[in-house]
Amino acid sequence: MAFSMSNKFPQEIVDQVRTTIDIVDVISDYVNLNKKGKEYFGLCPFHQEKTPSFSVNQEKQVYNCFGCGSGGNVFSFLMQLEGLSFFETLEKLADRISLKLPDSLLQNANFTRNDVDKISLEMYERVEKYFHHLLVNTEEGRVALNYLLNRGFSKESIENFRIGYAPKGNITNTYLKSCGYSTENLYEYGLVRKTEEGNYVDYFRDRIIFPIWNNTGQVIAFSGRALDDSKPKYLNSPDTKLFNKSKILYNFHKARQEIKRTGEVVLFEGFADVISAYDAGVKNGVATMGTSFTQEHLNLLSRDVRSFILCFDSDNAGTKAALATGKVLSSRNYNVKVCNLPDNLDPDEFIKKYGSDNFKNRLSNNSTLYISYVLEKYKHGKNLNNDANKKVFLDEAIKLILELSPHKDYPFYINSIIEQFKEQEDYIRKIFSKHNKTGANPTSINYKKNVTKGLTKYNKFENAERILLAYMFNDIDLIEKVKERIFDRFNDDKNKAILLLLYGYYEKERKSIEEFINNMVDEDLRLYAKEIKSLPIGEELNSDIFDQLENNILVHFQEYNIKKNRQEEIKQEYLNGNILKAAEMLQKSLIESRNSKFNK
Repeated sequence: MAFSMSNKFPQEIVDQVRTTIDIVDVISDYVNLNKKGKEYFGLCPFHQEKTPSFSVNQEKQVYNCFGCGSGGNVFSFLMQLEGLSFFETLEKLADRISLKLPDSLLQNANFTRNDVDKISLEMYERVEKYFHHLLVNTEEGRVALNYLLNRGFSKESIENFRIGYAPKGNITNTYLKSCGYSTENLYEYGLVRKTEEGNYVDYFRDRIIFPIWNNTGQVIAFSGRALDDSKPKYLNSPDTKLFNKSKILYNFHKARQEIKRTGEVVLFEGFADVISAYDAGVKNGVATMGTSFTQEHLNLLSRDVRSFILCFDSDNAGTKAALATGKVLSSRNYNVKVCNLPDNLDPDEFIKKYGSDNFKNRLSNNSTLYISYVLEKYKHGKNLNNDANKKVFLDEAIKLILELSPHKDYPFYINSIIEQFKEQEDYIRKIFSKHNKTGANPTSINYKKNVTKGLTKYNKFENAERILLAYMFNDIDLIEKVKERIFDRFNDDKNKAILLLLYGYYEKERKSIEEFINNMVDEDLRLYAKEIKSLPIGEELNSDIFDQLENNILVHFQEYNIKKNRQEEIKQEYLNGNILKAAEMLQKSLIESRNSKFNK
């Protein structure tokens, strides 16, 4: 995209911004870039792709996507991605480098944001205060307020999320006209609608009102919930110059700081779910507004998010939404989990029934990897006692694994399928080889061929951690790869301590592993690190061995969390007085543990 610079845009200011800004820094806020040679590569933010075809040239300060053809400079990137005008982009980039734009430029009507939009934002702010006042302070809103309180909404959350009430009749229309707004203003921005007779009436009538904010926290729309069985249950503002529901995520402005801190977002379906979760301590929750999860939604989150947890209703509609959203995210190589709630409860209902701690625990420890969730749903309703049906299921399940999971996860899922259908192992491997186009080997890599000593007193999960550390000692460049794919998910405390110390050392300096080990304060840990360094590993860690080590580490990490969660459930049953049930659960857990050890 090229820009025609007229004398309205002082060329020296544009040039100053362009030469001061580094396009790599700007695009890195939106795209995870990796340097290869002289260029940086990542997944294109403008279309869906699995293999990175989006490149950024730091020397030329341009970007290009070989997949969709998008390209340009830092101005065109922000204009295309965020829908900004040229001046808004100039203003944003100038602010980034602390460059104050001339007052004459800011005051020029040709450059400032549309005055009508400014008026409409003020109008929405006034209406939001009006609706909220009616709910909490008037007799007219008492029925709506009692409804919310009876549903479990706290007064704090009603205030925090500025929930309101739209009255019956045509009162909002009358009130806003008395404030000086024209019928044209109200109609254009979705606060009144036109009847068949040509009259203008309130768009929201006798509904609980949830304000919808833009990314900076300004009210730009509303969603009204019916107090009775009126249809639709939720009525959103129509699309306007300010509001497009496919580009807005509810609560994003509140959740963004926590999303940035954790690198994780929880996706909900409804406003009540977000609000209840927020009250429960889950501050990184957002929701779509009756639409599918879109590329524009992903663009909002992509700069800060590595992991998604889908926490939708557990009914058929929620299941379909989880399957569809998870497929979009998995295709972009995000870490995706699904929190499946029991008894067809939605998140709001689950929190009110089982409490905040149980909900947070379920999110953290009982969310299912997306592909595992898909396979379980896919298995449902199929008669797998019949060999022919079983082979049809296995054939289609392997196609799903190849379609939805990254290459590095193939061994995990194929081995999981084999564990469930051991008698079909040869058939499973045959089908995998038939459909697999990547060259990945479904057979578990026997990395012990590379390491023959120093392993006997450790189990295979501890061995995997020790071997990976040994390779990291041998090749410090491997640290970044481990940090990206495994991070801190080691199980053994000593191994984890060395791993985190190694991350810290890598961030500060990269002198020598000998110095790193010798500078360890704890003598026992220092001796243990020297033992790891002496393991007779191969010179280079190939991708197959890395995948197998990673698989063994993460499988055990997942199993540990499942066991921990089960122990907590048993404890809770005991504390609730269900001693017999707790005993039965404990006995079942012990039997499973013994069988697991025997099978290993």
